[in-house]
Amino acid sequence: IPIWLAAVFIGAYIFYLWRSSTQESVEPDLLGAAAMIASFKPLYRRLWVLGLFIFSAAVIIIVAPPFVHGLEATGEALGISKFLLIQWLAPLASESPEIIVAVLFALRANPNDGLTTLISSQVNQLTLLVGSIVVVFSISAGQPLSFHLDHYEPVNLLDRLASGFGLQSSEFLLTAAAAAFGILLISTRVIKLWHGLALLGVFTALMMTLLWFPGIFGGIDDVENVPLRMWSSVIVFGLTALLVALNWRRVVYVFRGVPRPAGLQEGD
Repeated sequence: IPIWLAAVFIGAYIFYLWRSSTQESVEPDLLGAAAMIASFKPLYRRLWVLGLFIFSAAVIIIVAPPFVHGLEATGEALGISKFLLIQWLAPLASESPEIIVAVLFALRANPNDGLTTLISSQVNQLTLLVGSIVVVFSISAGQPLSFHLDHYEPVNLLDRLASGFGLQSSEFLLTAAAAAFGILLISTRVIKLWHGLALLGVFTALMMTLLWFPGIFGGIDDVENVPLRMWSSVIVFGLTALLVALNWRRVVYVFRGVPRPAGLQEGD
């Protein structure tokens, strides 16, 4: 990941924040600790928020190393790939706050805010987080540097798709493909049952294939198979392209902000 691309990612996140701040908003329905903090005077409220940020950062810095080491030790003891645990299981723990908040919103008949929480988290991870990794890496080196991902050498014809990609880069591409597919599904602003089943189906299919048929597209017969991730990315991107082809008017309306075409209703 070159330094200029990191700047693009961070810039995209700043643009997202700016666009979000200019949109029409409503007063949130606060409860518990949030309502208590909101009742304070502006100065005290800002100090409380700043203090909570600092406390959260300190907890993460203290807890993260033993959590990762414990996860790796558990994987070795149970014979489970460390990469699989860190890439697929650890995010469930780190993203549990967003998941819990989204579920609570849904239980309170407010799915829009729950969905907004998940989307904001995804945008943060794919832009600010990725860009910050390169920035922190450059700061630690004392000079601007690109963050090099691993590289994969193809061993047969099917592996040609993975040429130039490694385990990390192919996993990043697969994540981007799944995110694009999810965004297209929810662009109706109405989540239907089949939307949720489709997203769950994609995740389940990827997980089951990684665990049971990792060598189906060539490469090593292991969960760290690169061609499997590349071909899976192609399939998911293909599903995304199919959604675009079937719902191009909605895509134009949502992503370019043009007037809604005649006959296109909210949720269509």
